[in-house]
Amino acid sequence: MPTLPEAFREHALTIPDQMALRFKVGHLREDLTYGELLLSIEKVARSLMALGLEQGDRIAILSENRPRWAMLDFGGMLAGAIVVPLHTTFSGHQLMELIEHSESRYLFVSTPELYKKIRDRIGEARSVAKIITFFDPSEEMDPRTMTWAQFIAEQSDKPFPKVDPDDICTLIYSSGTTGTPKGVALSHNNFLFNINAAHDIYGMIGEKDVFLSFLPISHAFERMAGSFFPLIKTGSTVAYVERSKSMKRNLEDIKPTIMVSVPRVFELVHENIVNQVANSGEQKKRIFNWALRQQKGTWNHMLAEMLVFRKIRAGLGGRILASVSGGAPLSNRIANFFGKVGVPLYQGYGMTEASPVISANYPGCHKIGTVGKPLPGITVKIAEDGEILVKGPNVMKGYWNNPEATKEAIDEEGWLHTGDAGSLDEDGYLIISGRKKEMIVTLSGKNVWPEVVEQVLETSKYINQTYVIGDNQKYLSALVVPQWDDIAEWAKANGKPDIAHMSHEEIAKNPDVIALIRNEIKIVCRQLAEYERIVKFTLVPNEFSWEREEITPTLKLRRRVIHDHYQAEISAMSSDNGDKSES
Repeated sequence: MPTLPEAFREHALTIPDQMALRFKVGHLREDLTYGELLLSIEKVARSLMALGLEQGDRIAILSENRPRWAMLDFGGMLAGAIVVPLHTTFSGHQLMELIEHSESRYLFVSTPELYKKIRDRIGEARSVAKIITFFDPSEEMDPRTMTWAQFIAEQSDKPFPKVDPDDICTLIYSSGTTGTPKGVALSHNNFLFNINAAHDIYGMIGEKDVFLSFLPISHAFERMAGSFFPLIKTGSTVAYVERSKSMKRNLEDIKPTIMVSVPRVFELVHENIVNQVANSGEQKKRIFNWALRQQKGTWNHMLAEMLVFRKIRAGLGGRILASVSGGAPLSNRIANFFGKVGVPLYQGYGMTEASPVISANYPGCHKIGTVGKPLPGITVKIAEDGEILVKGPNVMKGYWNNPEATKEAIDEEGWLHTGDAGSLDEDGYLIISGRKKEMIVTLSGKNVWPEVVEQVLETSKYINQTYVIGDNQKYLSALVVPQWDDIAEWAKANGKPDIAHMSHEEIAKNPDVIALIRNEIKIVCRQLAEYERIVKFTLVPNEFSWEREEITPTLKLRRRVIHDHYQAEISAMSSDNGDKSES
């Protein structure tokens, strides 16, 4: 079995002229063929060795997606380093924790803005020998700093070290919905097994395909599915998204055939399509709704394809053959919509500790409402308490310098305890209920999975984000972040234009808006059991954000953090005498 950079080299030599990476910032464009990328990777490895890197040293990467990320990833491993990705959305405090915990020796930073996050404390990181920036440093920067040009100019002539495929190749600090992130130690073999298993079920992907790289490569899902998988296995092109806010333009420009992302991105695409239809006149709305009701294989469906679905796909670049969703639960409504318009959306399941994919839906084996079947070679079983347990060559080596946490996560028989609860249906498809520790138990003894209720609430066009609470309470309550643009449109359409010009704080307290949300909650909660329905809610003016450490890089809620930030509001809703808005 080769290492990851060796596997890339073997593949690149067979398709040297095939386009590997595309990247565009403003008017500047950086495209690399497989042959060019291979040469760049080897130069990075020789530059690291020239700096004095020793086998097993850690190199940390603080950068958005770009070609240099892939060069450093493969190049670092080729030189024998352990690569430590840093999420750009982490706070300066979190970043310094991870740099110090991993004892990273070399730190790569892409922009002045990212450097500012760590500027005031980087001097405390004694393990760091060099800081390499992709930009020209100023006099105010740490004296250990050098530019990328200075770094790449030095080249070692020593042979690359011999790396065992079972050696640790990366430490990924899981974004974690609770507590301090832990460093997940993964080997070359862990990833290569996952890559090969994924190829067994997605074998139709090949050199003609173009991946849209939207999720941060620092996240295990994008690293494996959006970088290692296409570059090592399929020979596809990876196109990095310039900015998340320019997603529509990127789709039209890149025209991807494969899109790997999280549910929230697909929800936003869906919302954009629905809003465009809503603003296009009554006749187009009727045609759109009629098209969604047609069954495949009928003449009406062929007409719907010509009138509606083809145009929707054109807005997504016109070439998407498959989309894969992971990182968080995907609603059946969104999956059904994309399936209707001819963009298959396959939901999978995984975790960083499993390299990361555990199960997935795929062509010919697809059941909406599930996360598919376990990948070939991976065994899944459900424990007596409902927890999902996983065994296979994809399971991590352990947590970096944390044997207690490792022992807690992997039992003596080698089963990885995921912390998620779920079940296997009669056909072997895995169904996720939620995080085992996050299950709400009401005073009446009813078990409620908050994510399920939150998904239902967020089907309302007027609700953006929700956080459901109710553990050891008589009823469920929720913090609700309104969908501000749709609230403004509603206000204008209903003779309340002043609301559209209010601040978010004022809108959250407005009686008319509260009444609107109350009615929306009543409507969407009809599909839930009585004990799962929201009794009280509070509108909050700020979105749950990365900056406030309230969500993870894959947009999952950090419940403990949100609970701490909104203690007063939650306490008021939990009181029988609370005067908050009741649904």
